[in-house]
Amino acid sequence: MTLPKFCSSLKSFRVAALLSPLPSLILGGVVGWQGAHPFLWSRFTLCLFSFLFLHGGFVFQNSLEPSPTSERKGTPWMRPFTGGKGFIQHGTSSRKEPHRLVLGCFGISILLSLGLIAIGGWNFLWIYSASYILAYGYRTPPFQWAYRGLGELAIALLYGFLVTLAGYSTQTHFLSGEILWVGFSLTLFAIAVQCLNEFPDAEFDQAMGKRQGVVQLGKARAARLFRWFFWIAYNWIALGVLAKIITPWALLTFLTVPSSFKAIQGVQNHFFDTPQLAPFNNQVVRIYFTTALLFTISYLIESF
Repeated sequence: MTLPKFCSSLKSFRVAALLSPLPSLILGGVVGWQGAHPFLWSRFTLCLFSFLFLHGGFVFQNSLEPSPTSERKGTPWMRPFTGGKGFIQHGTSSRKEPHRLVLGCFGISILLSLGLIAIGGWNFLWIYSASYILAYGYRTPPFQWAYRGLGELAIALLYGFLVTLAGYSTQTHFLSGEILWVGFSLTLFAIAVQCLNEFPDAEFDQAMGKRQGVVQLGKARAARLFRWFFWIAYNWIALGVLAKIITPWALLTFLTVPSSFKAIQGVQNHFFDTPQLAPFNNQVVRIYFTTALLFTISYLIESF
């Protein structure tokens, strides 16, 4: 691969999306640590790279999916998180070439995870097993979550819940109700991201036989459902604070409520207009990142 083609491939890969596992992984690590002992950087770093490669394999695999997205080549509303098949859109690769990258990313991730299981305990065995089933099985037989109406749930569980538990497990061997509560909170925001990510590709997903939520419900009903992910998430956090399951500083996450309300209004008004909807897609991703950051800050405050 020549240097210009490599640079173009990086653009198609949408490197910004590569950061998706970071917020929940860092949050889980901080919750597991909480100042009780020196931070276990070696385990955390190993876990970080294993999930980065897992995520890389997932993104490459999803970019290779046969679909009529070539019709959208050069569309101006393309964003790092708006879905679509970057390699095909930018014409940087044939369908055969990056299959090696998919296998390579998943292979490296598995090797790193085996090392982490060896030094970090058996918690990682079921966490990574579930993660690979959800990621690789998103569109691959026998699972094909995206074609069974379970695509949103699979990706949200992976990036919102399992990655958080993995980060937590790098610092302690025992799971707690606290991290399960925090992980579920982040999962709700991750579902919102995944749901909105499907709006631009709904027609293409339907043509390929995917049974995503937006395809099954239609854009109008899916837009109405979208608000409930935020409503449940914020109430879940508040309930956790009232029940003293999570730190009271977690209420810092409510600083994202105004942005969430704006995103909900934007989706309600523009769910049929992809170019107008794309900025709100990015905004929801920022809400997800910011919520995870505020959660992390809340536990750092609690630790000190």
